Amino acid sequence: MAAEEGTKRVGDGRKAVESVRSVISELATALDDNSDRARQITGAITQQVSGIEEISRAMQAVSQAAEDSASGAKDLAQASSSLTAVAQEVEGLTGRYQL
Repeated sequence: MAAEEGTKRVGDGRKAVESVRSVISELATALDDNSDRARQITGAITQQVSGIEEISRAMQAVSQAAEDSASGAKDLAQASSSLTAVAQEVEGLTGRYQL
């Protein structure tokens, strides 16, 4: 009877070990899957950060172009005003010497 009891316990222990081995194997597979997903997420985040940085640089370029355009428009207005003054002066000078 003791031998049968010992055999039964060994069998039960073997079943428990197999059950634990199965659970550990499933956990290892799940951890591998999660690790792969984490790498994919990291890659996606890296791409998003790169895209956001590129958008930021483009927006800075647009802002600089707008500032340059505004500055050019101001210079153009000043030049136009100066040309108008010169044209009026020339007109006044030529008016004195009409034939």
